[in-house]
Amino acid sequence: MAKIGISASLGVFLVNLTNVVFIFPAIPQLAKYGRKQILVFWTFVMLIALFSMTLFSEWWHFSHVADYIELGCVILFVAAFEMSWGPITWLYLAEICNDKSMSLAMLANWTCGLLIG
Repeated sequence: MAKIGISASLGVFLVNLTNVVFIFPAIPQLAKYGRKQILVFWTFVMLIALFSMTLFSEWWHFSHVADYIELGCVILFVAAFEMSWGPITWLYLAEICNDKSMSLAMLANWTCGLLIG
């Protein structure tokens, strides 16, 4: 981030803001299009974002414009995840798990998140 004149804290803020904002349109989208179409479409968008990020960070890194495109690809990936796999995973867990197993799944999720992050 420092290469393009954006502080690391601003970059983290932008990614986290994207993470929060894109939860809200995911809920009506689920009701309108269904889970399968959403997962297929947004997973494809995530694939394009990762592929583009690789292209601009490894092969087409000619100027500072590529750095901005990389940041945009990260934000696009997070937005696509929050429109698909993020909420749908919890929806599936709520449907197939009883209360005890749901609480264990949440405990495992938070524990792994704390260990990794």
